[in-house]
Amino acid sequence: MSVIQKLASNLTLAQDLSPDSRDREAKGRFKATFQLIGLKPGKTLLLSLIGSIFFLPLIILLGFVLPQEITQLQNAVNISGGLGFGYASTSQAVINDLVNQIFDLKQKYVLCYVAPSCLIAGLGLSGVYNVLRNMIWEAKSRLFRDFFMGIKRHWYKFMVCFLVIGVIATGFAYSVLELVQAYSTQVTPNAIWWVLTIVLGLLAIIVAMYFMVLIPMFITYKFDNSAAKNISITMKNAGIIMLLSPIQTLFIVVLLAAPFALMFTSFGVVWLVLFALYGVSLYVIAHIHYSQFLTDSYIAYLYNRNIEIEKKAKEKPSKPKQNNAKKAPGYKRKKK
Repeated sequence: MSVIQKLASNLTLAQDLSPDSRDREAKGRFKATFQLIGLKPGKTLLLSLIGSIFFLPLIILLGFVLPQEITQLQNAVNISGGLGFGYASTSQAVINDLVNQIFDLKQKYVLCYVAPSCLIAGLGLSGVYNVLRNMIWEAKSRLFRDFFMGIKRHWYKFMVCFLVIGVIATGFAYSVLELVQAYSTQVTPNAIWWVLTIVLGLLAIIVAMYFMVLIPMFITYKFDNSAAKNISITMKNAGIIMLLSPIQTLFIVVLLAAPFALMFTSFGVVWLVLFALYGVSLYVIAHIHYSQFLTDSYIAYLYNRNIEIEKKAKEKPSKPKQNNAKKAPGYKRKKK
C-alpha cells in the first residue's frame, strides 16, 4: 500500500451537506468564482460590504489611528520634513530615539489589536461563508437569515481559527519589527528575532495551508451529531487532505495571499476599497471552491466508490450450492 493510499484510508467518509444535484466532478471552479459574482453582483456586493464591517477595527487602528500617532511623534521632534529628511541638523541620538519610539508604537498596536481584530473578523465571516456556500450550491437562501444562521451555528469554530491566525500574525509582525528597528538604528539584532521570524513564517504557511482545507469544511460537512466529535473528525480529515495535496495547496495559498502585498504600496487605499466592494466575497467563494474541489476528489470519491462496491455486492447473484459428495470416476470405453 502506497503512502497516499495509507493516508486516504484514514479519512472518515460521509456525504456532504450539499444537494444531490451538485456536480462533484465540475471543472473550472475558479472561473465559477467570477461567474457567481457576475450572476449575482448585488448580493455579493452587499455581502462583501457586510463582511468588511467586521474588518473595520483592524483597518481603522492600523490604517488611520497608528499613522496619526506616528505623525505626532515626528512633529514633536525638530526634524525638517519628517523622518528621513534633515538628519544633518539633528543628532543621531535624537533620530535613533524617535525611530525607537515609532517602532515601539507599532509593536504596541500589533501586540494589542491584531489578534482581537482577527477574532471579530472570524465572527462576521462565519455568516459570510454560510451565505456564499448556499449561493454556490444554488440552494434556496435568504441573505440576512442565512448570515445570522451561519453565525449561530459556526461562530466559535471561525473565531478560534481566526484567533490562531491573529496570534501567529502578531508574533511574526512583532519579530519583523524588532529586526527592522535594529537595522534602522544601526544595531545588530538579537539572533533570537531571526529564529522567531523564520519559525513563525513557516508556521504561518503551514497553518494557512491547513485552514485552506479546514475552514470551508466546517460549513460543508457534518460527520457526527456530537459537536466535539464532528470538529475532531473535520480537523483530522483536513490534515490528511492537506498532506495528500501539499504542492497545489501551497500554490493556492501564495496565489490568494499575493494581492495583499498591494496594501503596503501607494495603491493601498485603492486596494482596500476594492477589497471592501467585492474582495471579501471573491476570496470566500474561491476558498470554498478550492476546499470542495479537494473534498470531492478524496472524501466524496471514496464515499461514492464504497457505495458502488456495496451496491454491486448486493446485486451479485449467489452461487448455487455445490454437492460435496464425490462423483464416481467416469469410465470411457476404449475404442477398438
